[in-house]
Amino acid sequence: MKTTNQLFLIKREDISDPVLSQVEQTYIEAFPLNERRDFELTKLLIANNPAFNLYTFTQDGVYVGFITTWQFAEFLYVEHFAIDNARRSGGIGSKALTLLIEETALPILLEVELPLDEMAKRRIQFYERLEFKFHNYPYQQPPYSEGQEWVELRFMTLNKQNIALDFDVAKACLYRSVYRVSEDV
Repeated sequence: MKTTNQLFLIKREDISDPVLSQVEQTYIEAFPLNERRDFELTKLLIANNPAFNLYTFTQDGVYVGFITTWQFAEFLYVEHFAIDNARRSGGIGSKALTLLIEETALPILLEVELPLDEMAKRRIQFYERLEFKFHNYPYQQPPYSEGQEWVELRFMTLNKQNIALDFDVAKACLYRSVYRVSEDV
């Protein structure tokens, strides 16, 4: 039997789509509570915010992971990206992210943990292999929910067109549009 292993990027716009339950499971497994919002709020963003996009990756018709992005005028922000636990370490993550990279000419911005432990270092190296650049710009991710702490992170960018990207402007945009907090907090 021949398998193609072809990977597809599919935008999900219907919040009743059954694949969203698989996305939710991957989301909860991949991100600690302080680095994710309640998934019902994610569904509300899909339904009501045109800047927010949720894509799934399928291989031979089977769900293998997801990515959420925010489309802004100056850049594309990758908020969450995860491959299903059962599919990790097989090169799918690189292929999946490459599909997204091919879809935009905008600079791509994402957040990563500080390189303080082996897992964080491996994540950074993963993005670097795809030509993302690590920036030591001081950045605090606001909490997704009441009572949670701010998280010290760093930006990584992929900028195929060498478009000037001002991190202060990007941070203000993320605080205002994604996290709904004031920059003065």
